[in-house]
Amino acid sequence: MGYFNLDDNMIVQVVAFVLTLGCWVIWILITLFADPATQPAAHIINGTANQGTWAIPMINDAAGFGSQAGVLGTILFNFGFVTTVPSWVNEKKPEVSVNKTVWMSTALCLVIFYVIGIPGAAAFKYYLAGPATNNCAYGIDTGDPGNCVQDLMELILGNDANGTALAPSAWADHPGSRRLMHLSVYLFPIVAILSSIPVFSIVIKYNCIENGFSKRFATLWGVIFPWVAAAPLLYQPGALATIINFSSLFFVSFTDFIVPWCLYIVMNQKEFKEHIKKLDPGIYEDAGIQEKEALVADDSEALLAANTDITEHFALPPSWNWNYKTKIYISGVLVIAMTGLSLGGTVLTIQQAGQLNWSCPSVSF
Repeated sequence: MGYFNLDDNMIVQVVAFVLTLGCWVIWILITLFADPATQPAAHIINGTANQGTWAIPMINDAAGFGSQAGVLGTILFNFGFVTTVPSWVNEKKPEVSVNKTVWMSTALCLVIFYVIGIPGAAAFKYYLAGPATNNCAYGIDTGDPGNCVQDLMELILGNDANGTALAPSAWADHPGSRRLMHLSVYLFPIVAILSSIPVFSIVIKYNCIENGFSKRFATLWGVIFPWVAAAPLLYQPGALATIINFSSLFFVSFTDFIVPWCLYIVMNQKEFKEHIKKLDPGIYEDAGIQEKEALVADDSEALLAANTDITEHFALPPSWNWNYKTKIYISGVLVIAMTGLSLGGTVLTIQQAGQLNWSCPSVSF
């Protein structure tokens, strides 16, 4: 799939999205059938006496398994689609709105994270391992962190120390529903991979070709090399998770959330200078420098009206009528905020990720 163009992958994207929706619906239903009160008596530590209830703390700081280190980088990693937007803009139909598409898809992602993540965490928090500690309340109770599960999919397939299914009995005890939830677990990684990884491979390939490399070299670097580099890490899932977390904090946050705003500031500064040159100096001959800058509004909407054959896309709607100076200041604040969050997440990760178990899984041939 990475060998073809973005528009050639559309049918796969549509099918994968429909199947993904089906998996999400199944997981939400499974969560609703759960009953935390029927889980074993939870380990009471740091006041986390709500293990048998639907209540969850806003920040999991429980001693022994609470951690935020592995969360921050993974969240950034999940929103790393920013680098694909320019290539998508070149492939989309002219009538498709960039702003509406990006805002609606991002908002939908947030809704899905909350709809699946919060009920899942509330229903199965006793068994779910902390992202940096690999331990959970059930692991502390049984004395074996290996009894914890890493995510909802592993929980659906897993059993406790006594061999009892961790999934709700209403699903696990019925052959039909058990097959359905197992199918959702095995199907989801496939559709998630088919709808995401090839897109990034294609974008890398596009960027290489755009910069003068041959299509063969671009395909080798963008499509084949990532798989070759990732293969050895599959046997160290703890190391792989840490690499994803660190690479997200260092690279994804920088390239996807800091660099674009910096480019936006540079572009606005350039347009502001060009705009000043076009103005009649006599209009502002009695005004001060600060007043001039405040009066200079973004005339992008007027430019589009005068050039109907030009398709231009705006990060901020021209109807807001913000001047260049306001845009630059707001962008600067966002750059500072994203840099601070990235640095803070990196520090937390360094402090807490040292507890991660990097042992290799048992592999037989």
